[in-house]
Amino acid sequence: MTFYARIAAAGLILAALGACSPETEKKTTAQAPAPVPAVAPEATIHAFRIGQLKAVALKDGNIVLPAGAKESPWGNVADVSALLRAQGVADDSIHLSIQPLLVKDGDRIVLIDTGAGGGMGTEGRLQTSLREAGVTPAQVTDILISHAHGDHVGGLVVNGALVFPNATIRLSIPEWTALQADAEMADLV
Repeated sequence: MTFYARIAAAGLILAALGACSPETEKKTTAQAPAPVPAVAPEATIHAFRIGQLKAVALKDGNIVLPAGAKESPWGNVADVSALLRAQGVADDSIHLSIQPLLVKDGDRIVLIDTGAGGGMGTEGRLQTSLREAGVTPAQVTDILISHAHGDHVGGLVVNGALVFPNATIRLSIPEWTALQADAEMADLV
């Protein structure tokens, strides 16, 4: 299997895991599963394997978004609020951790997204996380951008210079087309 086929397969596995979200769970009368052990909040990296691939979740930072808007990207506002309260957390905001994924396969070092680069919340710790994972920006061979929101591409450039000088940056054609069509973003691409 080629390098990119392995990366794609790993992405499909991660997407399938995402399909196990509360919205897609089947309702049963069985007892709820035990909660997944959380990574310590102070941890900046979390290493794991996806088959033969070595992967590392890299902490970039956190953002806090209001949960009480009339429309919520997370579903019905009342349901989201109830879910947050059931977990013992305040229901007025959603706390999100920004964690780009590093994938190592032989001599290829792929970074999936680059975090916010300090552009929002407490982001901007990606370089620290990379160092803790034993990787320098110059060692990254490829960057895969899932989509061009600030919390995914903000770490690509600092003070007008590419942060990952040897990496090939990859973005889907539909995402590239959407960026070029956006009047605010067209000058950047």
